[in-house]
Parts: sequence; structure tokens; C-alpha cells
Amino acid sequence: MFHLYRALSFLLWPLLQVVLWVRLQKGKEIPSRITEKRGLSSKPRPTGRLVWFHGASVGETLALLKLIHIILDKHKDVHILVTSGTKSSAALLKDKLPQRAFHQFAPLDHPLWVERFLSHWQPDVAIMTESDFWPNLLYTTHKKGIKLFLLNGRMSPKSFKNWKKFMPLAKAIFGFFDVFLLQRKIDKQFFTQLGVSAEKITITGNIKYSADPLPHTPQALQTLRETIKDRPVWLYASCHPGEDKIAYKTHMALKKKYPHLLTIIVPRHPEKKDIFKHHLRDFKLRAAFRSDTAAISEKTDIYIADSFGELGLFFSLTDIAFIGGSFVKLGCHNPIEAAQLKCAILFGPHIYNFSETCYDLLGREAAFQCEDDDDVIEYMSLLLKNSKKRQKMVENAFLFAQEKANIVHDVYTVLKPDLDDRKNENT
Repeated sequence: MFHLYRALSFLLWPLLQVVLWVRLQKGKEIPSRITEKRGLSSKPRPTGRLVWFHGASVGETLALLKLIHIILDKHKDVHILVTSGTKSSAALLKDKLPQRAFHQFAPLDHPLWVERFLSHWQPDVAIMTESDFWPNLLYTTHKKGIKLFLLNGRMSPKSFKNWKKFMPLAKAIFGFFDVFLLQRKIDKQFFTQLGVSAEKITITGNIKYSADPLPHTPQALQTLRETIKDRPVWLYASCHPGEDKIAYKTHMALKKKYPHLLTIIVPRHPEKKDIFKHHLRDFKLRAAFRSDTAAISEKTDIYIADSFGELGLFFSLTDIAFIGGSFVKLGCHNPIEAAQLKCAILFGPHIYNFSETCYDLLGREAAFQCEDDDDVIEYMSLLLKNSKKRQKMVENAFLFAQEKANIVHDVYTVLKPDLDDRKNENT
């Protein structure tokens, strides 16, 4: 099956060209850098050792930053190439990568474009993150003798079932990796059942736990605090379409007892603003959108922060946060981000992406799990009414996040032997 994919990918060159053109027309690509998607690099390769990290999008690439800083600090001869596929990840990394680290777009998975990319960069080590498995990219990296790591590896039950249907392809693709650094025990079970040798696997945990807290501008935080004053407030973070209806229902139920309640929603995809507006029509609530530069007034019920890169601001503003992606079947988003910024945490029934984390938070009395709308209303009412309970959950969540902060050093310990310049060690 892998050979069939590879043969077809040679023939799909015209289609890939069309895909790039359509994305360019929709503003999803940077015109001056579109050639990077074809493996034509816009920078020269630096001299010396080069470590290549690949993350699919914003979350994966930002999680690498602390590890990148550690590597560059301890290995003065190393440069780091970070690739990703999205325009938003490139924009965020532009100002965050330190000296001796730089960003390029990963090539689309055409054999010639991948070959062109790897022949130019010739990385000494390749480190892929989470679950971005492009067969031609992995095959060519392996064929060139570049040691290949899977970092922060995970697999959802749904993905495991899908891979099981294509066992020959799974064995081929996962066979290209030399080392697997996985998040959880269940991930190890899934990968071994797909043919990966247990000797290749180390469970290091989720490196996202070691990431710095999401940033915010102190002035913006102060302005919001002065605006909302002493109003009770809660946050629905990384909210997906459909989940916003739960927030509206919760607000309407709680408003009877807390008439000044403010509900803040941070959409996972701010560009889907019109869907949120459409859903609001079914509720008699006053809403303001951040993208409209609308200020929060005393009469504002719902404030929809449809902006990019400000989730840290709203976690810092509130001490009650519901984590999105958990009432739709997306497996939940990262609850540690809320814990780091001192929030009592709630999430829905679908938590498979962060199941161990969520269960640990529940065990620490730092979170509530809600099975339906009524649970959200019940637990939110409890947290608004009982400040001692809320504060205890905040403290428990924060302590849990602090305990997980050293995972990045465990990951570095595994990577270190392959980051050392053995030539210099022997001279």
C-alpha cells in the first residue's frame, strides 16, 4: 500500500499545484514563500550541525520552543530548522524563535519536492511531533540515513482503529522511525499493536506541559479588569461551533441568580464568527465581538473574543475555565494551559486527547467533568457560589501544572546523545 501511495503521489503533481493555487487565492499561503511548499528553500543551509523539528500547526510548534532554547544553550554548534504547514504558525514563530533557529514551510508530500527539501537542508537529526505522518517525507528521511524521532507522540482511539485497517501501511510508516517518545501508556499500547518494537519506545509525557504559560499584555489585562470590575465571569476556551450554544444556555440559566454574569467565549477558529452570530439569534442575549472592537458594557452578556493569540489574556482574567473540544468529538484541548494560569477547570465527556491529564486533574480535585448541559450549569453554579471551593481547585490545578513542568528536561535527556557532536568529542 505504501508503494501504491508513492506511485500515485508522483502522478498527483498537477493536483498539488492546483491545491497550492487555491490556498493562495484564499489567503492561506504567503505568496513570497509559496515555493517552500515545493521544496525550494528560501534560506541557505547554515554550516555545522542542523537539527530539524517539524510540527503540523501552531500548538505543536509552540510546544517546541522551550526545548529549542535548551538545545541551543547546551549545544553551541547546533542550528535548528523548524518546519510547519500553516500560515498562522509561521507568523507566531517569526518573533519567538531564538538566534540560530529559523522557520521554513514543510514541502507538500510529493517525492520530488521532499527530495529537493532534504537535499538542501541535510539535517543531522529529524524530530517529528505528535501525529503528522507524511509517507514520502518519512521514507526519504529514513532512506538518507537521518535518525528519525517521533516526539510527543500520541494516538487517539479513532486513529488507532483507522490504522488497524491498513496494517501494512502502518508498519511501513512507523518502521521509518528510530525512536518514539510518547505521551501516555495507552499510546505505547496502540503503537506496539501496530508493529512498533517496545524497545524503540520511551514514555516521556506531554511536552506541552513544560511550555511557558500562554502570554498576555499586562495593559490589556488591566483594561479588561477595570471594565468588568467585580462582575462574576467565566470562560469557554477554544470553543467550537455548537459548543457555543452550551455557553449561551448556561449563561441564561445562571443569569437568574447572577444578573451581572459575564460569559467570555474564545473561539478555537475566530474566522467562524458568523456561525456564532447565527447561533446567538436563538437566545435573548446581548453580545459583543472583540473583532468589532466592541467594548464590554454593563449590559453585555456574552463577550466573544474572536482574536488570535489572546487565550492567555482571558485565562488570566478569569478563574473558571471550560475547555473546548470536549463537548464535540475532538478529544479536548490542552487543560494545562488553564492550570498554569490559575483556573478551576471544567471539560466535557470527550477527552481522549488528554485523558490521563484530565483524570489526574479530577483526582487532584482541580477539575469537574460534565456529561451534559445540566452538569455545566450545576458545576458552574457551585463555583460561582462557593469561592473557597473555587480557590482550592485553582490552587490544585496550578500545583499540578508545576509538577509537570520538568517533562522537557526528560525529553532532552533522551535526545542529548544524538545532539552531541561526536566529531568534536573525539578530537
